[in-house]
Amino acid sequence: MTLQFLTAAALVLTSSWGVFENSLSLLMIASGAALGLWSWVTFGLLRINVMPELSKDAALVTNGPYRFIRHPMYAAVLLFCGGFVVFPFRWWRLAIWIILLIVVGAKSQMEEHFLMERFQQYGRYRKVTGRFIPRLRTRISGGQDLL
Repeated sequence: MTLQFLTAAALVLTSSWGVFENSLSLLMIASGAALGLWSWVTFGLLRINVMPELSKDAALVTNGPYRFIRHPMYAAVLLFCGGFVVFPFRWWRLAIWIILLIVVGAKSQMEEHFLMERFQQYGRYRKVTGRFIPRLRTRISGGQDLL
């Protein structure tokens, strides 16, 4: 969790105001913020947990953005932070974003393990939704999807 916040903060805090003058950056930042807000409201404003473990009263949410993406809050963070990588582009910023992608990917896998244990229907839900991108899944051996 700490690495997630540090990488995101590094991308946001090392950018210039010029990022808001670049159309692609602005679109990514605004889209990430909107997806994050939509996800947060759908999930429940007071139910957010930054740790991957499930709370005792956890419920499986499959409406709103969760209809299309299993982890829309993580997708929102990646999209939002990606906007700060695009302009001005620097290789080191891309490297930090890739670290962020690896961190949220690992965190989402931990969450999915807990969700599979708790909710019988999660396996079916997982088959029809993408991890971070709507309905787009890439398979590797063993049937695990990367996205």
